[in-house]
Amino acid sequence: MREYETNKTEHPKTGSTRDSRWGFESPYAGFVEYAAHTVWLREMNRPWEKILDLGRFQKFKKGQHIVADVATGDIAYLVSGKVQFAKAGITGQERIVFIFRSGTIFNEIPSLSERMHGAQFICLEDSKVCFFAREKVFSTKFVTEYPEIVLNLLGSLGIKSYILYSHACEMQLSSVTSQICKVFYTLVQSENSLCVNPNLTHYELSCILNVHRTTVSRAVGKLKCAGIIETFTKKKLVVTDMQKLTEIAQGKEVSRP
Repeated sequence: MREYETNKTEHPKTGSTRDSRWGFESPYAGFVEYAAHTVWLREMNRPWEKILDLGRFQKFKKGQHIVADVATGDIAYLVSGKVQFAKAGITGQERIVFIFRSGTIFNEIPSLSERMHGAQFICLEDSKVCFFAREKVFSTKFVTEYPEIVLNLLGSLGIKSYILYSHACEMQLSSVTSQICKVFYTLVQSENSLCVNPNLTHYELSCILNVHRTTVSRAVGKLKCAGIIETFTKKKLVVTDMQKLTEIAQGKEVSRP
């Protein structure tokens, strides 16, 4: 914990603190851990780069599904690029769960449970992935020779479990407006700017929050009317009142759309 607390630097514009260990930033760790990691995961598993020679590499084009390798239960390490993890519910509605960036592993949960029906990994840009055979990673020999890798795996599993638990609570307790503000907060903090390219549409945001697109559009409209944001499109998000955005993201002001 002390290592975690000492790796922080404050940004003068937004007042955020970046944690170099996990790659997220915020002065409010209680909700930003959830907000930052719900969708954007990066740099969590860099120790795996030490053992890339034990895996096998494969390149994927933007828009390509990663199917065969993850179906075998292999653990994947994203060397470069961006991969989206989406899950379809029993109604068939797809929901974005995580977006992985370089330096993160994925497919470890299906690898452990040996089941993840309806899960999809889609490349959002050209990506390079290193796959580690399930039987190798979960062998006694691997655990003995690479304990730091196993600890890193457990740590990231813990974070993802916390995220999913927090998200379940958020869905019950927070308004859509509050959840949207958390996403916007994460976006501007990750770029240390109040004007960013979110690369996120209203529809994609609705999939992340598991609500209808019109609900998202209505909540975004309220934020505009309140002077909290100026605009939100796929290519541009402008926040005009960071303090108010932060308050709503924390749940201090909740108005259900």
